[in-house]
Amino acid sequence: MDWSKAKNIILIGLIFTNIFLLSQYAMQYRNLMQRSEAISDYTINILSKNNITIDSDIPMEIAKMFPLTVSYSDLSEAEGQNLIAAAEVVKPDDRNKTGYRKAANKLLENNGWMNDNTKVERVTESDEQFTVEYGNYYAGIPLEESKMNLTYESGRLIDIKRHWLLVAEEGERKIDVMSPLSALLGLMSSVDTNQKTIVQDIKLVYYVMPYNSDMGILYDTAFPAWAIQYNGDQIKYISTIEQ
Repeated sequence: MDWSKAKNIILIGLIFTNIFLLSQYAMQYRNLMQRSEAISDYTINILSKNNITIDSDIPMEIAKMFPLTVSYSDLSEAEGQNLIAAAEVVKPDDRNKTGYRKAANKLLENNGWMNDNTKVERVTESDEQFTVEYGNYYAGIPLEESKMNLTYESGRLIDIKRHWLLVAEEGERKIDVMSPLSALLGLMSSVDTNQKTIVQDIKLVYYVMPYNSDMGILYDTAFPAWAIQYNGDQIKYISTIEQ
């Protein structure tokens, strides 16, 4: 037997097999995209009939996510006052958004609070007061309601608020999440459909139900959720866990 010819025949067969498989995949992908577009159009049409307008991109790719076990790291009033008393005064030439941001970052670093998951969301100015606002992230996804704000006036730190979540561990397995289109349909039960609602943003977050610090809760579970911002600064959290 001529093994050289046999080898060529096998290679040609493999090439045609790969071409066939790729064509099948391309066809399935095209059909999936067409179905996704049809579902998206159908959902947006239903929302429109209920006076809900989408003024935002809708995420299409949905990955499975781990639930997170989290602990609370809040700051007591006494601890906050001690930090305020010990904080360095910002020099007059640095009393601007950039300077206050640097001062706040330094304070966080000195207290071991600054890491890759801690990000400055924005620096605001109001009535000669500058507030540096921090957000908390895990694997690039926001931990909602986990915030830290430092407020300065005339170079001095005058207020610090910290309601922070620390990730203790991931869940044992990843869980499926509902589609953002389903979450948008869920918004209908939370708004007056006789009035116009404009959705400005929808994003995937980790969310923990608000709690009373006097309850002494040590650990909680942060589940994936869709955060839907609408009509300005109103936000509705809808669990992404498939029912």
